Amino acid sequence: MNTSELAKKRAGLTRKLALFLGGVSAAAIMVIAGVSAAESDSVVRTGTINEDVMATGDDVDIRAQVNGNVMLTGGDVSVHSEISGDLYAIGGDVTAGDAIDGDVFVFGGNVETRGRIGGTLFGAGGKLKSEAEVAGDALIAGGQVEADNRINGDLRLAGGDVSTKAAVAGKLMIAGGKVEIEDDAVIEGSAWAAGADIEVDGTIRGNLRAAGRRVEVGGEIFGDVNIDAGELRIHPTAKIHGNLTYRSPETADIASGASIQGDVTFVQSEQARRAVGTMFAAAGGAVMAAFLAFLVLGIVQILVLPQLSLRSARMGAGKPWISLGLGFAVIVAVPFAMLILASTIIGLLLALVVGAAYVVVASLGIVVAAVVVGRFLMHMAKKNWDDRFWGRIVLVLLGLIVFTIVGFIPFLGALAVFLALCLGTGALIAHMFKRGAAPAV
Repeated sequence: MNTSELAKKRAGLTRKLALFLGGVSAAAIMVIAGVSAAESDSVVRTGTINEDVMATGDDVDIRAQVNGNVMLTGGDVSVHSEISGDLYAIGGDVTAGDAIDGDVFVFGGNVETRGRIGGTLFGAGGKLKSEAEVAGDALIAGGQVEADNRINGDLRLAGGDVSTKAAVAGKLMIAGGKVEIEDDAVIEGSAWAAGADIEVDGTIRGNLRAAGRRVEVGGEIFGDVNIDAGELRIHPTAKIHGNLTYRSPETADIASGASIQGDVTFVQSEQARRAVGTMFAAAGGAVMAAFLAFLVLGIVQILVLPQLSLRSARMGAGKPWISLGLGFAVIVAVPFAMLILASTIIGLLLALVVGAAYVVVASLGIVVAAVVVGRFLMHMAKKNWDDRFWGRIVLVLLGLIVFTIVGFIPFLGALAVFLALCLGTGALIAHMFKRGAAPAV
């Protein structure tokens, strides 16, 4: 694929992602305004539908032949349909399958994809398993990620616990706390792997580049292997047709049965260990600074707008999926809109104004999310501090402590904090939209 074709492909995917985010925003706002065509707790669509489908509900079940695009948000979203267009779905549990001719965008707590996808797959969730055959590329991220079946383009995976046994026609890029390229995996191109613990047991037709605390290789690699690791082990089943170059504090444990046809080069280096220490020190300082900044912001917000965070938090707790969907659309779509605006001189000034508003709303959204979590903890303790000034500050403090602790969980923690940001931002916007005016102070 030449540079022009690659640029067109990326531009097309960006437009589809923007369409998805706009659709989610429209669906959420329609539900808030009470004009959605599907605002019941349970939504079921069957038969043949010759138009786009947009639905929101606690339980959404689509079992139909749809000649158009499908946009869904809900607590439990299930799609077993033939869809001629694209599928966009956000929910607590999302299952997408059968035959989808276009691209698939799925986000949720637990996500499963099955059947056939004619375009590109974008997926993110707490736990995500893809068993679909994908005609294009696949980009999947989550706390626990598993990708199987066949990917006819490139496969990109990221998460806490990540594994694949897919047949990939293109390249593989995989990163996580624990990374595993299983025995059945066949990568026609090259593979890049990064993580704390990495196991490579599949077949890679191209080169392998890996970096991790502990790396184990037991598969077959037809190209060269380049590894940075604290510990490196080459299993007896390993077959490396090219050269092996590795950087590590100590020599690798290379089993006698391992086959390495090229040269073996060892570079003694403490870089991997030093990098880990530096990373944790920087992360700790950044987290502490963010914690203090949001705590101060929360106190100021309670002083200046005492009802804003509390009423927004009630909105988030009462309508979590609407808040999450709206917040996700805003948090991700606005940066794209800013880039488009910044392409012109007149739009640049507007982009700066939108950017400033974006930072303010997102920051207030974190505080609202902290109040949601704090109120939940107080509810568990059978206490109500909503009407007390210091009680509200404690709610913010409790929520921020939870975010800080959860945030240190590899990938899954970052995903949880991001979803909390979306929930808080969406609840804030939904509350203000519902009032139709500035919030009461």
